[in-house]
Amino acid sequence: MKNAPVKVKEDGVGIEFNHRDIEKYVQNPALWFAELATGVLTYGKKDFILAGGQLIQGAIKLDLWSEFVYQLNKARGRGKTKNKFYESRHGRINFNELFSYLDKNDTPDTEVFKAMQAIFFQSEKIGSEQKDELLAYELIQVAKKLRSVDLRVLLAAYQLFLKQKKGYKVGIQTIQAWQIKISEMIGLPIDMVVDSRIKFSGNQDATNPSLFSVNDNAGKDVVNMGLNASSIALGEFISGGNDVLSSS
Repeated sequence: MKNAPVKVKEDGVGIEFNHRDIEKYVQNPALWFAELATGVLTYGKKDFILAGGQLIQGAIKLDLWSEFVYQLNKARGRGKTKNKFYESRHGRINFNELFSYLDKNDTPDTEVFKAMQAIFFQSEKIGSEQKDELLAYELIQVAKKLRSVDLRVLLAAYQLFLKQKKGYKVGIQTIQAWQIKISEMIGLPIDMVVDSRIKFSGNQDATNPSLFSVNDNAGKDVVNMGLNASSIALGEFISGGNDVLSSS
């Protein structure tokens, strides 16, 4: 049926939303999950298939999604984000990306999902444009490939980058000094920082996004605190989205 709130995507993988009914389900996520989990929808089986058992199950997923919907409704109600974000094709796509991340992962990373959530909020804040939604989609794809430790390393480096941008001499001139400082900031062993830096340096696996390019800088602070354009944009959107959340 054309009015089904959810249906299987054309490629048979995951679920997509019908924007005409999305508002009702955003307002009542618990009912939404109950209907999805049991497959009891009154819109007919042709529009709703179990999609290979990919339906959201489990308390952690429900908690993550319910919290996201709660924050979304609060931000919309206080005029911090666009009220009818789903009228934009790209807004719906990004919304669907968040749902699909939970849908397809048995054990979703909470920090990764919250980073994706922040990216979404930044792209839908009042005053944002279509280009922000387009960039948000690309950044969400990057975020999905990260682990919580990678996010912590990136966001710590982004904090240092902001200080450097304001004119402060951070005093980090070598790869080793960068790794030690990041390790201290996030409270994790330096080996984990090293692993993350190498994994996302663009030199190991072409399937991983290139985020870090830390080089020794002969007496000068490391350029951009080891970040490139992609990782800086990721830091901006995550930080900006968290600001939207904190002000809601």
